[in-house]
Amino acid sequence: MSEFREDINTKKADQETCKKVRDADLKALARRVSGTISELGQVLGAADGRWESFGLNIPAHPTVPEPVTAVTLTPSGPGRLLAEWPHARRATRYLAWIQITGTDPAPRLVDDTRELEFLFKDLPTGATVKVQIAAGNPAGEAALSPVATAVVG
Repeated sequence: MSEFREDINTKKADQETCKKVRDADLKALARRVSGTISELGQVLGAADGRWESFGLNIPAHPTVPEPVTAVTLTPSGPGRLLAEWPHARRATRYLAWIQITGTDPAPRLVDDTRELEFLFKDLPTGATVKVQIAAGNPAGEAALSPVATAVVG
């Protein structure tokens, strides 16, 4: 039994290390993208339509982002589900919506994030949940993503 506990602790430590590396890489990428956007701002005017060629809003005329195309739900421990989705064009933030079947009469907003994932916590074990994500930016919010459904472990 202690071998299994040791193995579990090792795997948890490995997982945490991988997450830290991923987070550091993501921060580095965000800095590089931000630098590229700053450089574009020096070359393109605020009303130049070429901003959209880079998947960005035209600063003088922002456009609502494209909707999130899919959501994947993964069990992430008791009462937890990890939602992940691809980047939506022109999105600067995402709104996480959930509906617990038999409890919530309609989807409810849980939080917003700038990440491409959100961890739903404190969910009732055995409950069926429906999750949708809406992309947003200063111009507004896109339509909700298709529904992803999962049973909470």
